[in-house]
Amino acid sequence: MVPFAYPTGMTQNPYADGGFDDAISEPPRTSVMAILSLVTSLIGCCLPIGILGVLLGIFSLMGIGKSQGRVTGKGLAISGIIVGLVTTALWVGAYVAVQKGIGVYAESTGEVITAIETGDYTTARAALAPTTTISDEQFDAFRAKYQDGLGSFVRTPEGFVELIQSFVDPTVGPQMESYQGQQNMMPITGFFDSGNALMLFFIDPNTQGPSGMPAYTDIVIVLPDGTEVRLTNAVEVGSPDEDPDVDG
Repeated sequence: MVPFAYPTGMTQNPYADGGFDDAISEPPRTSVMAILSLVTSLIGCCLPIGILGVLLGIFSLMGIGKSQGRVTGKGLAISGIIVGLVTTALWVGAYVAVQKGIGVYAESTGEVITAIETGDYTTARAALAPTTTISDEQFDAFRAKYQDGLGSFVRTPEGFVELIQSFVDPTVGPQMESYQGQQNMMPITGFFDSGNALMLFFIDPNTQGPSGMPAYTDIVIVLPDGTEVRLTNAVEVGSPDEDPDVDG
């Protein structure tokens, strides 16, 4: 058997020409995942995606550790994890604060309308500013008018998600646009027997009510046809809106 002869310049060792050494001496590259971790975590300052940066940072550290020095970017990955944790904590804290604030607001407004609904005018008056004086007849007329168009009051939204969903209601959403920009006014959706309605609570920012919310100076419930039922303008059913002329 004739032994195989390698062509001139070739040997049996494929790494004799330095190919293996060249592979070992290849300059290390920076982990793309580590870069993405830091970038994603920084974006998390504006969007709630910091946790994604944390996960990318962890995975990139695992890959860097297994690369035997061929992949770098450990500092970027650690920075991404730290920034991601901080931004995630801020977003979680903000969400909890907003959820709590909405809960207090929804509960406060719901209690006032419920008090009017049940005829508990003492509780309803306690939430009003001292400068707002409402008679029992006005409360009666206010309730009669909104019930005529909506039925009885049921409740206010429970939590941030339901509040946002209620604001995009086909009736409530377009109505809110016409009230944007008004000062010292807080909107919320009311759930009634006949559907949802926009409720506007005008406040006195310098006076605090019993719930810790600012005291209310007026309450407006907007009916589906756009008619405003205003507490301070409500009159007893059957009474004229203006003082009648007295003859003789």
